[in-house]
Amino acid sequence: MTVGNGSGLLRVTPFGGLGEIGLNCLLLEYGDAAIAIDCGLMFPELHMLGIDLVIPDLGYVQRSGIGSLGFVMTHGHEDHIGALRTCCGPPRPISRSPMAGGLIAEKLREHGLSGNPVSISSSPALGHGAFAIEAIHMTHSIVDAVALAITTPVGTLIHSGDFKIDQTPIDDVPSDLQRLAEYGARGVLLLLSDSTNAEHEGYTPSGALGVRQLGSDLQRDPRRHLFFRRSPRTSTALHRCWNCRSGMAVGSSPSAQFERQHQIATQLGYLQFPPSLFADIDELGSCSRTMSRYSPRAVRANRCRH
Repeated sequence: MTVGNGSGLLRVTPFGGLGEIGLNCLLLEYGDAAIAIDCGLMFPELHMLGIDLVIPDLGYVQRSGIGSLGFVMTHGHEDHIGALRTCCGPPRPISRSPMAGGLIAEKLREHGLSGNPVSISSSPALGHGAFAIEAIHMTHSIVDAVALAITTPVGTLIHSGDFKIDQTPIDDVPSDLQRLAEYGARGVLLLLSDSTNAEHEGYTPSGALGVRQLGSDLQRDPRRHLFFRRSPRTSTALHRCWNCRSGMAVGSSPSAQFERQHQIATQLGYLQFPPSLFADIDELGSCSRTMSRYSPRAVRANRCRH
């Protein structure tokens, strides 16, 4: 898609994430500068035998001779940052929220890569070439998720990132709909919106409902241990465990990956609990468990009891 006026052309090119879960990557070009919004991986489908991961093909960027490319990450889930280590090539500017930054830094360090991370949550406007970018808080199942308001010479674009309209989110920080409305009143050239499950009628219940159910479960069975992946849910689960003197097993598949995520969230101040609250998942024995489990292509958690 190309939009232009007398001053130049804005080109919008998706490399994945349309009509599929994962592989999120969108390229915006104006003049000799470009920004890639997210750079995620996708888990292989059943017919992709022998394939471990699917990543965006950014060969176009190399062939087109773009002078300046920067990456902007909307949040820290693998389907939005997982391919960055293989696609960023030489050191590129990487703009991200604090949690996504911690996860990205760990990934780049593991693979001997470097970047120039800039926090987009502490800066009211981030500039790259002709692009001025503002991060707008959105509710999602990971902390520090943002939408992007991108001002260009031909107009303003809104990229929603992944979001959930929840007035009572479990981290008590609802989406900044007022700021989005302000941009809407000014006029938006193009809205690029998360569309997962948008074709289904109705709405997703508030995360607060799950919190109340979790508290009831722990009150009935204090020996219950919990196994969670994602940081807002993990923090909520930890609060409930602390109040009910229950325990929390930290792990996932693979467990080392979640352990690193937990360490990063703790370093950033999102998780602050004593070590005595945690249990080794291999030592739970016959304790009752509540698990938040994510299959490779699932977007919703299934609560399992063993």
